Amino acid sequence: MKRFLKRLTLFASIFIILQIPLLLISWHLDKNQLSMHIELDKLERIKQAGDHDILIMGDSRAFAMNRDAEFASANSIYNLSLANPGGLYPYPYLLKRYLKYHKPPSAIILSFIPLMLTDEWDIFAEDVDLTAATFYRSARLYSISDMLTEPVFREHPMTVARMLLRYLSPNKIYEKLKFNSDINGYKPETGYFTVRETKEWNFDPDVYLLNTPLEISDKAVLFMDYFLSIARDNDIPVVLYNMPIPESVYRIRSEDGFYSKYFQVIDEMAAKYPNTLTVYREIEYYPDNYFIDGSHLNEKGAVKFNHSDFVDIVQMTKQCYNEPALAEGGSKKSPLK
Repeated sequence: MKRFLKRLTLFASIFIILQIPLLLISWHLDKNQLSMHIELDKLERIKQAGDHDILIMGDSRAFAMNRDAEFASANSIYNLSLANPGGLYPYPYLLKRYLKYHKPPSAIILSFIPLMLTDEWDIFAEDVDLTAATFYRSARLYSISDMLTEPVFREHPMTVARMLLRYLSPNKIYEKLKFNSDINGYKPETGYFTVRETKEWNFDPDVYLLNTPLEISDKAVLFMDYFLSIARDNDIPVVLYNMPIPESVYRIRSEDGFYSKYFQVIDEMAAKYPNTLTVYREIEYYPDNYFIDGSHLNEKGAVKFNHSDFVDIVQMTKQCYNEPALAEGGSKKSPLK
């Protein structure tokens, strides 16, 4: 017995010693501890009881939706948006996962950066950077059983191999250790998050939203189609909305044909799913200092958004399932500007 305990102690000591450098390396590579914790928290909340009339799905820009807990509760809204977890495939995957535990929502507000229609962040694209935060978040999104059974993964065995490597990363162990000191801007009950610092963005011509071309990926379009087919089969209307962008970015992109190309693709999808997809065609823009960078709203911008445009979008969404009136606290403004 003593020999067994000695061996067990030795094994445990060696294991801990080997884990320390792995933890240090993994900590260095993972640049998104805060967004990673939010993802893990939301994935756990999917399993909890309680359905929602309106489900928000989107990328990190959509974190800024649903700030007011009272308004969210009165209108039964939850924000399931995640920091970019690797292209558009996460949306049909998350919707299927949500429906496993809940009845279909009355409607979905879908909001993703138009560049999601490219292969810029797609984990199924060629030459994926294994150390990228996007790939790490993807590895935490999908279970091992899903990686082995989902058709899209069977078609991309190298992606599965990369995912398994990242899945075994020890980051998840200590992720929550850091969370309490940084999480003040996150509201778990509504799914809302913004960075609570007063940082204000000044125009920078090198921002990625300006310098990444909109080269449409057939695979991304296929994933979007898959999402809409799931929504259609479950009688869930989808309202597609673009989060506000900085005014300087809007003026440049509206002149170079970026959004006309984007809406051309989206209009084709709306024509294929006329009873499912409603497109909010205006691109809202705010002053540059309402953002922390060239894409994400800061606290000031998020307050403005939730007191005005978000209320309008909720009103528009309710109209899609024949419930025109907002619950108490809402605006009576027309959603169509």
